[in-house]
Amino acid sequence: MRADSGIAMRNFRDPDGPALVYTLSEITAFLAGAKRGESDHLERHPSRRGTEL
Repeated sequence: MRADSGIAMRNFRDPDGPALVYTLSEITAFLAGAKRGESDHLERHPSRRGTEL
């Protein structure tokens, strides 16, 4: 979903909940960091797969 002032995103677990609005530069920086693996350390431990965070 795109708002006039940015890109709006919602939590898939609460689709009717509030939307967070990000600028294009924020989304670009987030995606670049994800591609570089900057958040890989946040991945669940293999023994906990399938459990809620």
